[in-house]
Amino acid sequence: MLRYMRTHAASWGIKIILGLIIVVFIFWGVGRIESKKKTVVAQVGKRYITIAEFDRAYREALDFYRNLFGEALTPQRLRELKVGKEVLSRLIRSSLLLQEAEKWGLRVSTDELRELIINSPVFQRDGRFDRGLYLSFLRRRGVEPAEFEEGLRRQILMERAQRALSEGVFLSNRDLKELFSRVYEELELEFVLVPFKEGDGGPIAEGELLRYFSEHQEEFRLPEKVRIAYLRCSPQEVMDEVGVTDQEVEDYYERNPEAFRIPPMVKIRHIFIRVSKGKEEAKKRAEELLKRIKAGEDFGALAKEYSEDPLSAARGGDLGYISREGLDPEFARTVFSMKKGEIKIVRSAHGYHLVEVQDVKEGHLRPLEEVRDQIVRRLRLQKAEDLCALKMADAAYGAKKVGDLKSYGEKKGLKVWTPPPFSRSEEIEGLGKRTKLIQVAFSLGPKEISSWVEDGGEFFVLQCLEKIPPRTPSFEEVKDKVEERLRKERARKAARELAEEVLRRWKEGDVEAFLEERGLEIQSMSPRPRSEAIFPEFGLRAPELALLTRRNPFAPRPFETSKGYLVVHLKEVRPPSEGLYKDQEKAFRSAVEEFWRKEVLNAWFRKRADEVKIELNPTLLARYGIEGQKGR
Repeated sequence: MLRYMRTHAASWGIKIILGLIIVVFIFWGVGRIESKKKTVVAQVGKRYITIAEFDRAYREALDFYRNLFGEALTPQRLRELKVGKEVLSRLIRSSLLLQEAEKWGLRVSTDELRELIINSPVFQRDGRFDRGLYLSFLRRRGVEPAEFEEGLRRQILMERAQRALSEGVFLSNRDLKELFSRVYEELELEFVLVPFKEGDGGPIAEGELLRYFSEHQEEFRLPEKVRIAYLRCSPQEVMDEVGVTDQEVEDYYERNPEAFRIPPMVKIRHIFIRVSKGKEEAKKRAEELLKRIKAGEDFGALAKEYSEDPLSAARGGDLGYISREGLDPEFARTVFSMKKGEIKIVRSAHGYHLVEVQDVKEGHLRPLEEVRDQIVRRLRLQKAEDLCALKMADAAYGAKKVGDLKSYGEKKGLKVWTPPPFSRSEEIEGLGKRTKLIQVAFSLGPKEISSWVEDGGEFFVLQCLEKIPPRTPSFEEVKDKVEERLRKERARKAARELAEEVLRRWKEGDVEAFLEERGLEIQSMSPRPRSEAIFPEFGLRAPELALLTRRNPFAPRPFETSKGYLVVHLKEVRPPSEGLYKDQEKAFRSAVEEFWRKEVLNAWFRKRADEVKIELNPTLLARYGIEGQKGR
């Protein structure tokens, strides 16, 4: 089911129920005063948040972020996310909304609840509600149906209260158009780049280097390192030691039919018309081309001449066979309802497509013989991985008895690697950046041997040979780095001072000769919407650029980039086209009104938080890294 949820996450129906399920499992436990337990994290008005409820919410949130980030969820990123504070804030907000819903007398009927669950694709198999799937889903999370359904009921109540609080947000057409013009008007910017010149300045005296090192010793501090030995088993190395029977292949095929199902496919060609010049104009152009095709003109020739999809245009618009996966939902729905030989104009998020369906293939299950080799390879890999895990588990057990990984390896004829010491941010020589191995290596004490570890599809046993504590190096160890750093700082300072002088003279209207003397020039940038006033070519995102006006055309300061300092000036402002506004009006209104609805809700939450008694338990919250939280 998790694979189904990930595959179909683009569907709005799935997004809604996924959102409900996530929130239900994270926030279902905001209890009434009658269910107060001995340990309470917070009291919000008449409701309590217990440590058990908070812990459940916290762990569900962690699982959510692990699924979202995968291996990229490092301890540092986890600290930056401040999961504990986020969970506490959401629980308090949920409690405030629930109390508001109860005060208004809002209700959710049993029939409404049943319909929502039964019609959720998450709990369906072959388009029908599957109670076994539903109960299995809840069982894996240790939740009874009554508990889940009560949590779902509360979530619906909260959403209704939330809608009632924010439904009055509306912008007049005049205000909307004025805001659109401000956001989408195009800025024509010009700039002067003052580059860093690190080679300038001649030699630096050793005394100056020593003084700089003395003032910045901590910046050259060498990080903690660890020296390890390790055993390694790759599944490819033991592939010849495993076999797969015909019965195993047949069993796998029967248990995993969806893995071998070919989805419905259509072979199409298209002529693509963008809506950048206005929706009506693009639609009219597509209709004209459709008339010409129906009158007998060649589809492929028209595609080559008029299609704005350069890749397919060269092939006469041919896109080959496509499935629904990854397609714009509206585009997919229309195309897959068409018959062979049919030609239609189809709208997508990107523009208009004149589509001809050339062939239709029904979905089907690939026969066993066709996929037998694929299954054999998959099962052999699984068995090889299991064998590697078993070998490394045996090795870890044996090495721990001996007390030394190298001695154990010599005794068993196994190769033991001993790479140079590495820090948490460095690669392991011969292995590259192995996040899990590095975490395990630093978690071991001196001479301690790990259990087996899987990382990057390979299996390992590690022994910590030495922990090297962080230290401040001697001047001679880092002399070259000190000189390099000092030269960069000097170059940065010189470039900044020159850029500030360029900005001053440009404002005064006396900059051309000054620039020419120093080999600098004013350069232009291609026009870009105010909302996208960034410089990707320089790796710069400066919000101040979006605030430039004809009255105040200069950026207030030079911007530091990887190439030097930028001095930026607004040359011209161009209003957005009327066609662009007509095409984007609906989506823009939706986005703006959604933003203001959130602002209204945030203001209500702040107001209610001041009005309602909220008591926090700082001792319990500290367990989750939430410091400095006190009751009031």
